[in-house]
Amino acid sequence: MMVLLDVVYNHFGPEGNYLHQYASAFFRQDRQTPWGPAIDFRRREVRRFFTENARYWLEEFRFDGLRLDAVHAIDDEGWLTTLPSDLRACPGMQGRHVHLVLENDHNDASLLSAGFDAQWNDDAHHALHVLLTGEQDGYYRDYGAAHGGRNPPLRHLARVLAEGFAYQGEVSPFRSAAEARARGAARQAQRPSAAHGLCQLPAEP
Repeated sequence: MMVLLDVVYNHFGPEGNYLHQYASAFFRQDRQTPWGPAIDFRRREVRRFFTENARYWLEEFRFDGLRLDAVHAIDDEGWLTTLPSDLRACPGMQGRHVHLVLENDHNDASLLSAGFDAQWNDDAHHALHVLLTGEQDGYYRDYGAAHGGRNPPLRHLARVLAEGFAYQGEVSPFRSAAEARARGAARQAQRPSAAHGLCQLPAEP
């Protein structure tokens, strides 16, 4: 059995976070996120802080890998593309394979070529959820039949299983109003080993 830790490097949270009061340089005032000002990955000190945090979990607690949450919300200035090689070059990583998984709501698979092992596939979960429950609130609306019936959840799920992502350059009905852009890129090349679906039992509250 292997244990991977879910790490959140895209925000600190809007409540209980006082870092901005004594380390305001950690944040960007020109870019807002749903959690407040964006973390300023343009700064070398900030990038090093998060790299050292990743090392801490992998070396001190010997986790087998990390799952990086919502990397689409990280304006990273190249940090993400170098993180896998930087971590695996550390002395404490020698002789072991560290599994690095990322979540990217933009359906951008390009970071897999930078050394990440796999990408979290929200399309698979959401399409299956709508198919089984019929729920179409929030982002589940993208996978339902309500918007014209052209893309029912079964069709989305079939595309996920055959090609990796359901949205590959199409406009997201849920996201388009806020973002006004297509989601994903057409026919992104993915390694078959990096496009697996994961079935989970509901977590305890």
